[in-house]
Amino acid sequence: MTGYQDVRFGFKVPFYPIDLVLSSAVEVERVGFSSVWTADHMVGISLDRRDCYSAWSILSALSMNTSKVLLGTSVSDPCRFHPATMAQFAMTIEELSSGRFIFGIGAGEAQNTMPYGIECSKPLSKLGEAIEVIRLLLTGNEISFSGRYYTLNKASLKPGLSGRGVPIWLAANSGRTIKLTAKSGDGWIPLGVVFDPESYGSTLKKMLSIKRQFRGEEEKIEPSLFLHVAIADEEKQAQKMAEVAGKLQVLGWLPEAFPELSEGERERLNFSKLVFDDSTSKVLREIIPKLSMEAVLKRTVVGSPSQCLEKIDRYVKAGAKHIIVSFMGGNDRLRESIRFFSSEIIQYYR
Repeated sequence: MTGYQDVRFGFKVPFYPIDLVLSSAVEVERVGFSSVWTADHMVGISLDRRDCYSAWSILSALSMNTSKVLLGTSVSDPCRFHPATMAQFAMTIEELSSGRFIFGIGAGEAQNTMPYGIECSKPLSKLGEAIEVIRLLLTGNEISFSGRYYTLNKASLKPGLSGRGVPIWLAANSGRTIKLTAKSGDGWIPLGVVFDPESYGSTLKKMLSIKRQFRGEEEKIEPSLFLHVAIADEEKQAQKMAEVAGKLQVLGWLPEAFPELSEGERERLNFSKLVFDDSTSKVLREIIPKLSMEAVLKRTVVGSPSQCLEKIDRYVKAGAKHIIVSFMGGNDRLRESIRFFSSEIIQYYR
């Protein structure tokens, strides 16, 4: 469609099984998606199965099994890996994929650290310094660095990336991380659960204004978006697909959207504190059926192809250029969701 040719769509692979992770990535490349992303988690987000494989191993395999799509993490964090280790991961995937890697990074979540005894104090402060260390090491030069959290003494990563580095996109949903994106990010990956189209547009304008203060007009930030989508022939069917996954996402990221919850429940079930274990799953199974779908319909994309297109187009008009889709509805409906989305949504913007 005229004026929309620069809008791109990405696909987040499922957590499991591994054969579907790999085959779905090949499928979306074939039908017109521009990028493929994998969560860098220790645990899958689910009430029933928490299977989760290494993001960096998955990206290595996808580098070999795809040829055109960009490949990204959605997202990594400096709590579980030292930035030197992440820089080496990034250098390797960038080489394996022939220059197709996007390094998505954020501050981290309790579900991936607390159960494993991984210390993660001052995550936002560490994030900014980690990005600086990663960029320095990817030059391939010998680096000495003394920061608040990290120290390098004549350290280098060879062969490096000949000074080109990799694009670093930040998962930024708070004021501090949005400012960090403005100062040092190449892309912005906020959550549609947190930002509706109107707040997305106003926040993007504010972030770009801050960026101009620090970096001028020359350096660009790719305005992306991570969107949870349930798409089906009929609205009722799509709503059923989104009922559990949609409520879980809104509950984790924006618990205040459910006024029926007590203050204690909202605090305990927020992803900043929530860990996925058997007892938590039991609590969630009891709570989720009681929650209204109203917040899910407002904060995710649910409906027929035309209804989904209407919501997505509001984000596009607000400035989103690269929309990463995580399909709700389970693995049984994944290929059908891909087919609907590619034929009805992606083709609209071609």
